[in-house]
Amino acid sequence: MKPENIFIVLCHPYTADNIGATARAIKNMGFSKLRIVAPRRNWRKRALVLARHAEDVLAKSEVFSTLSEAVADLNWTYGTTQRISERRGKFVAFDAFVSSATKKNLSLKVGIVFGRESKGLNNEELDCCDQLVSIPADEAYPSLNLSQAVMVSLFSIARKRLDVDSRVGRFEEPARPFLNKAGVQSALQSFAEALKCVGFYDGKDGRLDKIIKITDALFKRAGMFDYESQMLKGVSARIIQRATLNK
Repeated sequence: MKPENIFIVLCHPYTADNIGATARAIKNMGFSKLRIVAPRRNWRKRALVLARHAEDVLAKSEVFSTLSEAVADLNWTYGTTQRISERRGKFVAFDAFVSSATKKNLSLKVGIVFGRESKGLNNEELDCCDQLVSIPADEAYPSLNLSQAVMVSLFSIARKRLDVDSRVGRFEEPARPFLNKAGVQSALQSFAEALKCVGFYDGKDGRLDKIIKITDALFKRAGMFDYESQMLKGVSARIIQRATLNK
């Protein structure tokens, strides 16, 4: 296992206290990467109070304006949410999430995304994540404090790590690493431009946005290698070339 490949992403955290407590949880469990999307002003001083002995995690934390920017260089992301009824196809059981994250971080950069304290991740942010997971809790009161949710997730991964590290040979790393999200989006943009050249367009009747959304979901499930990206771009370039010649 490579703890340096696990990134905790806090999306629009409301209180600096939770940022500090999250930093402490990250260090408690042997991890170090924290990314924060659009924190409130002047959060660092207050966060330091709760980040006892984890000041280094806060000092190295990265701040972004949007979630898409925060995860652009990551290969795989899990979004945490209690909204189980929506997007059923993207949900993974908590135990499966722990096993998957523990395996994937051997060769991939993995993000675990946590939303606002009051209402979690919105629809656009959920769409930005590859898979969704809900932390098991009592049905009468399933909502966890932000830093507690981070602690439970990382504790579970750290505990699994002890088992995985002892038999790491069972987890073979891919011969080629998956592209990060920015690389995948670049290939999909080329594909979208090619589809436009042969008559597809945005909107209900044009079906372009639906085709791209389905293709994006396909690669989110399976991942995209660099050679696959180059092939998709090459095919897209050929389509554009032929379509231009026939005009």
